[in-house]
Amino acid sequence: MSLPSNDPLPEIVSRHFEEASFLWTLRRRAIHAPHYTFTDLERLDERVEAHLDGLRIAGGAAQAVIDEALSVAGGGEIFAATVLAFDKGSADCLAPVLELARDSESGLEAFLSALSWL
Repeated sequence: MSLPSNDPLPEIVSRHFEEASFLWTLRRRAIHAPHYTFTDLERLDERVEAHLDGLRIAGGAAQAVIDEALSVAGGGEIFAATVLAFDKGSADCLAPVLELARDSESGLEAFLSALSWL
C-alpha cells in the first residue's frame, strides 16, 4: 500500500498561476474604471493574494509552472512571477522576469506593480 503524495496537482498549481495573472490584469484595468468601488478593488486584491498564496504553498511545483508560462508571458504572468521570485529571494527566479520586464513597457509596468504589491 502506497501513501498518498503530498505534492500539489499540476493542474491546480497552473490554475492558481492563471487566476493570479488574470485577476491582476483585471485589477490593473479596474483602478481606472469609475464603476469600481474601493470595496470591489479590495475583493480583487484578496483574490489575487489568495492565488499567490496557493503558489507559495506549492513551492517547486509553482516554479515549474512559472518557468513554462514565462515563455509566452504577458503582464499578469510577469506580475505573479515577480512577486514569487522576490518572496523566494532567488536571483535565479528573478533573472527571467527582469529580462521580460526590460523587453516591453507593459512588462516593466507589471514588474513595478509587483514591487508595489510587496
